[in-house]
Amino acid sequence: MKTSESVVKLSVGLTKLREQLVQPKKTASNPFFKNMYVPLNMVIDAIDKAAKGTGISHINMPVSGEKTIGTVVRITHESGEYIEFDPFMMPLEKNTAQAAGSALTYARRYALSAAFGIESEVDDDGNGASENSSDKKPYTKQKQQSKPKEITKVQIDNIKTKANQLAEKNGGDLGAVYQALKIADVNTLSKEYADECIATLNNWLGGV
Repeated sequence: MKTSESVVKLSVGLTKLREQLVQPKKTASNPFFKNMYVPLNMVIDAIDKAAKGTGISHINMPVSGEKTIGTVVRITHESGEYIEFDPFMMPLEKNTAQAAGSALTYARRYALSAAFGIESEVDDDGNGASENSSDKKPYTKQKQQSKPKEITKVQIDNIKTKANQLAEKNGGDLGAVYQALKIADVNTLSKEYADECIATLNNWLGGV
């Protein structure tokens, strides 16, 4: 994270913004994860309304890397003070405008929501990230005493192909597919969880 030399006036503005912020309603539905969320346009609208009279504005800058696309959020104050957050990146498995647009929208929604305290997702009380969850979860961090087998290239290619097929079948939202599978980075999955993801994708695709 980067900041201007001083953020005193910015901090005062953000405090006022938070006092005025009205949490937007979750009106959109993820067809895979079966949960409700706040769409990007409503996230931006809620922030802009709360920012009135605070001197606060924001910039959502797209950034890209090797097979990734994402965004950098910069919060600015009329005094010139600013806070710039680290990039929020999404995997880009298919080099098409539709895939890039979908992933970028997903990244912008998450980054802006996190920066301004928007409750854009249904709170699952940490179950999605907890080892005690009964839901599927990625094995990005493992206990040292029971390190699982690493994912194979065949599994990686299989997941990417099927995820893209499912995204195209349901409006091109690849980010929603990865969210539903709780995948942050395909390459870091365990072999066991990769098999689960492939089975789930096959089921969603109708037994392909």
